[in-house]
Amino acid sequence: LEVGPVVRFLYTRIESLKVNTPFLKFIKGDGFTQDHWSTLFGILRLPQGIKLRDLTLQLLLEASQLVVDNLAEIKNLQARASAELTIQEAFDELTRWAIDAEFTIIEQKDSGDR
Repeated sequence: LEVGPVVRFLYTRIESLKVNTPFLKFIKGDGFTQDHWSTLFGILRLPQGIKLRDLTLQLLLEASQLVVDNLAEIKNLQARASAELTIQEAFDELTRWAIDAEFTIIEQKDSGDR
């Protein structure tokens, strides 16, 4: 069986995707804000001005090697986004508590009944 250039191209592409696709799980973006997405799009060298709603699987598959190459930076971005989300949630909880908190002031008397 003769292997032509099309078969070689497809085989190379399939092998690349088999190796790189598992790393796509690191770009799911839990807790990402627009700034985080913009940073990720820059890392992945996606087209300038692309919006999150325009992101396609094809674009991610085309950038899969960049995900592998920049995995440490992407993990750092993911960790930062997660930490910022935790801080924001804590701040929101504190704000809600401050709004609902009620304090009762009790007058205290000393031993001289003053």
